[in-house]
Amino acid sequence: MGPSRTRKHVIRFQAEWLELARKYSWSKNNRDLLYKFIDLRPNHIIVDVGCGTGALTRVLAEKIDRNIGGRIVGIDKDRELLRSAVAITKKAGLNDVVSFRLANATKAIPLPDNYSDRVVSQAFLRWLAPEELKRSMEEMIRICKRGGLVVACERSIDTSILYYPLNNRLTKLSRKMGLAQILGYEKLYGYDKNIGYKIPSLFRKLGLTRIRLDGFSYGRVACDDRIPDEYKMDMIRYDSQKTEEFIKRLERAPDTKKRIQIARKSYLPLLKGGMTLKEIIELSKGQLSHHQKILRNPEQISEDTSVDVGVLFVTTGLKV
Repeated sequence: MGPSRTRKHVIRFQAEWLELARKYSWSKNNRDLLYKFIDLRPNHIIVDVGCGTGALTRVLAEKIDRNIGGRIVGIDKDRELLRSAVAITKKAGLNDVVSFRLANATKAIPLPDNYSDRVVSQAFLRWLAPEELKRSMEEMIRICKRGGLVVACERSIDTSILYYPLNNRLTKLSRKMGLAQILGYEKLYGYDKNIGYKIPSLFRKLGLTRIRLDGFSYGRVACDDRIPDEYKMDMIRYDSQKTEEFIKRLERAPDTKKRIQIARKSYLPLLKGGMTLKEIIELSKGQLSHHQKILRNPEQISEDTSVDVGVLFVTTGLKV
């Protein structure tokens, strides 16, 4: 059942956050699995829809050879993210095979019919209302060659877990936050935060065949020695700064009414999804305290066994 009421939601991702969040999400093992799932070949023409700063674009570019016709086009509607994508891609030495275009895929992708061998997206479809989702997927199918694959890489919140082994309350609040996101975003904007395992049905309705669902765990324990401590500390500093700013705004508020207004601005989906202001504040302070202990004593990162685990679903459908 769709939402009873939706409102306009303008998404503004920060390039710094996107790069930090995805920097180590594509391990060599996961990259190799992705290449296998989508049968990626060096001569393929690829379009990455909703590319952001180009994290997935660059992963795919590693297997593409311009000399035999391979190339990638990244599409995004955010001009600032594309500026970052161009700069990062150039620094990585991949600008000979990768280009970017400013466009809103929920309206039209400025490429011809039957253009590319693979049309891919990552963490894009979950941010679309039903009518935008249908239009974007139709556009992705339109620009895909016959015999080519449309690919969606998406998570589902109800397969994700945040676990704090020394703080059961923080674990429970994190779980409630996930459930509130599912309900709140659906109520407000029509977004489906559990879309990851539902895409096969959507692909079938739009006429794709040979539909397959693959995936892999993105499980991560904080003390994982394969991930540089410098990166972990950068993530902790970034998250802590944003959380501390929110808490300070609340503390400066003159009354409960103003605190609710501040919380609605930052966490409206959580409030609409069933979390109380008290729970949001408790969760924010708990996460900030967890991070600040590590910031004060960075050596503790090697002892931190908190876990962030879930599944990234990779759905492929063949255009005939």
